[in-house]
Amino acid sequence: MGRKTSIYVDTVGDSILAARDGAVSEIKRHGRRSLIFRELIRRYDRICGDPPDLSAAEWSLLVDAGEAWDGKTDIDAGLRWARLLVAANRKERLLKKLLDLGLAHQIAIVDYIERYWAAKARRDAVPPLPGRDDSGESLGARANGRP
Repeated sequence: MGRKTSIYVDTVGDSILAARDGAVSEIKRHGRRSLIFRELIRRYDRICGDPPDLSAAEWSLLVDAGEAWDGKTDIDAGLRWARLLVAANRKERLLKKLLDLGLAHQIAIVDYIERYWAAKARRDAVPPLPGRDDSGESLGARANGRP
């Protein structure tokens, strides 16, 4: 059975929907609002389903940098991206790759790292690293060789 995603909309979200759709919907589970959210989720899934082509070592460095993200205070994707750039600063080639990426690939990287560490915290199976395997070995479900 697939997981269901619930999205709760605050007043700011309602105002965005009203500007986009012409009126705030009173219907919470069906109708136009539901169609808009399904489309948002579909687009987000498309963005996150096409991560950039990074090596296993590059993904591992980025995933390791995301371990320190604090879910309560460090929830801004821009701040998380900046922290990845700082971590990549030691690797000039990786830093250049990251700086050349468009917004969709930046979102895909942040999304993958968030899902990786959320799965680790829940003790679920972590998603496999999306990088190509430069060594000829399987990446498995670990970043930087840790269980």
